[in-house]
Amino acid sequence: MQLLKIYCIVIPVFCVYKPSQQYFNLSSLSTMTNRHSISLVLISILLSSLPGCQQQPQSHVIHVSPHGRDNWSGRLAQPNAEQTDGPLQSLIAAQNAVKQLKREPDRSPRNIVVQLHTGVYSISKTLSFDAEDSGTDSIAVIWQAAPDEMVVLSGGQEIGNFEPVKDATILQRLSDGPGLEVFFNDARLQLARYPNEGYLKITSVPQTGVKLINEGSWQWQRFGIPVGRHFGRIRYADNHPRQWQPAPDIWLHGYFCWDWRDGFQQVQSIDALKQEITLAPPYHNYGFHQEQRFYFLNVMEELDQPGEWYLDRESGVLYLWPPAPLENSSVKVSMLQGPLLAFENTSNLRFENILFELGRANGIEIRGGRHNLIAGCTVRNVGMTAIVIDGGDYQGVQSCDIYNIGGGGVILNSGDRKTLTSGNSFVDNTHFHHFGQVRKTTCPAIDTRGVGITRCGET
Repeated sequence: MQLLKIYCIVIPVFCVYKPSQQYFNLSSLSTMTNRHSISLVLISILLSSLPGCQQQPQSHVIHVSPHGRDNWSGRLAQPNAEQTDGPLQSLIAAQNAVKQLKREPDRSPRNIVVQLHTGVYSISKTLSFDAEDSGTDSIAVIWQAAPDEMVVLSGGQEIGNFEPVKDATILQRLSDGPGLEVFFNDARLQLARYPNEGYLKITSVPQTGVKLINEGSWQWQRFGIPVGRHFGRIRYADNHPRQWQPAPDIWLHGYFCWDWRDGFQQVQSIDALKQEITLAPPYHNYGFHQEQRFYFLNVMEELDQPGEWYLDRESGVLYLWPPAPLENSSVKVSMLQGPLLAFENTSNLRFENILFELGRANGIEIRGGRHNLIAGCTVRNVGMTAIVIDGGDYQGVQSCDIYNIGGGGVILNSGDRKTLTSGNSFVDNTHFHHFGQVRKTTCPAIDTRGVGITRCGET
């Protein structure tokens, strides 16, 4: 085996591994493409030329930069010559500055703009907004990238200083592999799996055991098949797992009951001689049935081709077979367990022209409120859904790019079904691609669940 194929690095691990939320992807920062509607631009130009359409007063601007300081005022885009004032540094300081500005009794009625300057803003805790962060029907609070500047809100971190694996005991567990060359362009790497392609089949589901986990509720039933008794074990027909050493964090991904619903299931133990897997609770919602399909995940011995990785959670060591030379690559891990942004009953709050990436959960959550907007933004490399809008009215996603998503693109739940009250919410002129990369079912580009929802111009 070539010793330089596999590299390792110690990383902080703060929670139990959940394979539905990928830890890590290889990404290089590309230029963010905002899909602005030509028709909207033309309309705004025409309206501005009409008599009586007066220009809005200049906004109150709060500047933020990675090179700023939180004890500065934020009124200046660049530090002054004396280095006594300039932009703020943190997003929290900017949020507090907005609240302070709103409390000023003699403040003129102008929009409040938080202008973020070029850089990566690391988010270690969800950036949360509530009613105190809101605008009004006449005055909006707008968070935006400065004109022609690249702003990234990231829930991950870049890692380096990988070392070649030389430990003989580890190398014995790592397969020599077929030497495939795989190229990725800002795409997830594959958690070490077996088989590399396709699935194994459940050959039987034992109906006896030490501990009964389910008598067979409705979720565990299949048409024409008796309910049966479930003891948390499945069998397979393959000798390959006999090569593996016992490990505490092996998972299964598969279609355990229905072909329209995939799921993840942790493994408690494997009896390789009996070809039997004992599963760990909690159990997959729909049960386990013969002839359904699955594959193993996070198996060190199956780190056998470029672009795969394995995480030893107990030691915090990440093993990687890079798909390209490390010196020309950016390796990042997703660290944030919650959403990057969370709106709770806000109103007239907008985020514009910002790139959001590298969270294990949803990218952005908007719950309740009204007239909130995500516009001209890119959301990528998050583990679950890119944007969730749950409740409220007049909520929108406009001219965004959404891709490389573990789950679906946008969940849009607005309006009241009981009273058929329209939510007047929308997704417009937004480009979706490469979603459903971790969850394989029930993850559409746009999942609409309410009343009075508009989808137009999306691709």
